[in-house]
Amino acid sequence: MMETPKTSRANSAPLTAHSRCLHTDDEYFLKSMKEAIHEILTDVSDSFSQMIDMALASEIQVLIRQVEESDDVFLMENAISNLLSLTQDGPQLCSIIAKEGAVIALLKICRQDCFSSLYAPALRTVASICCVEEGINQLEKVDGVLCLADILTDEGCTEAARAEAAAVVAQITSPHHSNTHHLSSFIESMQDIVSALIKLCETASCGEVFLLASAALANITFFDSLACEILLQLNAVHILLQACRDRQRVDTPYSKDQVVTILANLSVLEQTASEVLQENGLERLLLLLGEKPSSSSPSEGAACERVQQKAAVTLARLSRDPAVAQAAVELQ
Repeated sequence: MMETPKTSRANSAPLTAHSRCLHTDDEYFLKSMKEAIHEILTDVSDSFSQMIDMALASEIQVLIRQVEESDDVFLMENAISNLLSLTQDGPQLCSIIAKEGAVIALLKICRQDCFSSLYAPALRTVASICCVEEGINQLEKVDGVLCLADILTDEGCTEAARAEAAAVVAQITSPHHSNTHHLSSFIESMQDIVSALIKLCETASCGEVFLLASAALANITFFDSLACEILLQLNAVHILLQACRDRQRVDTPYSKDQVVTILANLSVLEQTASEVLQENGLERLLLLLGEKPSSSSPSEGAACERVQQKAAVTLARLSRDPAVAQAAVELQ
């Protein structure tokens, strides 16, 4: 009987080794190809992004020229509106808008009485651009803080314009900005700005105006203790607690968040305790401890939590005064 030939281990070993070499070569080739393709796609993506940025910059330049060179208020307002729309597309686009000089052009408008009807939309756009450092730097270059102070203290300006100026103040003093060197120019105008903002809180015709003014004050009180001292001199505790009783002005947890932030920062000063007692503020703070959202909105729920936490902090600070501690116990 013929036997089936057997393949020896010696004969099969070289084939196996050869296969492994081929497999290794294939893996190396595929890895190299993947890296090359990734690099090419990255370059294409970067080039495409640069082309898009250049196209957007060109469009932005056209809009800024319309703002700077036109005497037609309608055309200028339309250009400002288009710039504002572009700012809604995120920080990267805001940086491009700032670098093209939009903040400078918009603040120039806000220094001309003949364009007073454009102050509000111009400042609203400035506030949006100043979500990035480039925007704040541009504002600083043209003494923008002084311009804001002038509008805030000018009772001839509309409430809308003053509210939008407050929005810019709130934006540039936001704790979220890592670089706060721009606030060096703030000290010179601190008294005027704080005075104008607390007055705007007192006279606000609606919740939105109050929210913008109080948000600006809340941020400023984090920046310098001088602001807290000025606020106490201006009867701020009375004004803010009265506002909390007025649903036309303080109608959301977001507004209450700003109020209790200011009170928490004011409570560091000893004088605040007696003023809170005088205004029956402890009752209000205890109510804020139980603040609850009126909807299932996550942001509203988060705002309520902040209100509760800051109310607790304020009460703790105020309770260093024995009279406050005793009054709080009696109320509970």
